[in-house]
Amino acid sequence: MKKLILFVPIILAFACGERNAEPHTDVSNEPSIQIKPDWGKYFDAYGVEGCFLLHELNANTWTVFNKPRADSAFLPASTFKVFNTMIVLDAGTISDTETKIPWDGVERWSKAWNQDLNLREAMQYSAAWVYQELVRRMDSGEFQHYLDTMNYGNRDTGGPPDMAWLTGGLRITAKEQIDLLVKLYKNELPFTRKSMDTVREIMTQEKTDTYHYRFKTGWGGMPGPEVGWLIGWVEREEEIYFFAMNIRIRKNEDAEARKAITRNLFEDLGILEKQSSD
Repeated sequence: MKKLILFVPIILAFACGERNAEPHTDVSNEPSIQIKPDWGKYFDAYGVEGCFLLHELNANTWTVFNKPRADSAFLPASTFKVFNTMIVLDAGTISDTETKIPWDGVERWSKAWNQDLNLREAMQYSAAWVYQELVRRMDSGEFQHYLDTMNYGNRDTGGPPDMAWLTGGLRITAKEQIDLLVKLYKNELPFTRKSMDTVREIMTQEKTDTYHYRFKTGWGGMPGPEVGWLIGWVEREEEIYFFAMNIRIRKNEDAEARKAITRNLFEDLGILEKQSSD
């Protein structure tokens, strides 16, 4: 009975995280989560409302600004192209990234869209009509299968499927975005290695001797509240920094804040090098 009486306080001290408790090994591998309200200054500088979620892979830490928004699900908009590219390649809807998809002749807001485009160009220009055309060539059940298999957001392809990520029912959170990017980095998505290598290469935006910066933008929700995304990761030395941020877009100029906020925050953290003002 004495042993039992002595043992209970030890357990309680461990559970409560007493500083004087005996050292122990953390076998749960639960991630550390830190709230950073001061990151709001990066959003305030551009007059936008938003959130930022950062995951340091090897350290297994998560840092967040505006957690309620980061926990909320939004239309993925063009960030879905990261995964849609692998879907259409693996499904054989298009054989490679160099085959041109004929322009349908419809004049759209971006001049870069108004031409024949291959998949690589469609990803770089974020040309929605190309992906819509390729999804229309797929069986709806096959498209649904891919979303189910990789567990993409709420997996809702309603809207119809070729509009699901733009104005339809598809929704995803910042955490879910990062979880999928980590799987892409680790080659753990249900796609061929070739398809994943292709997407990683197309996502590359900046490469130096010290880091490799990849990202994809997204902007959707019209009509109604519009959301602007930036998702990606930075490979720097021994650490991989995954991130997902989004903002509420009230006017077209707000869209520029996605890249600027991320750049400023990462430069201050020493994750990216400061760009020359020349």
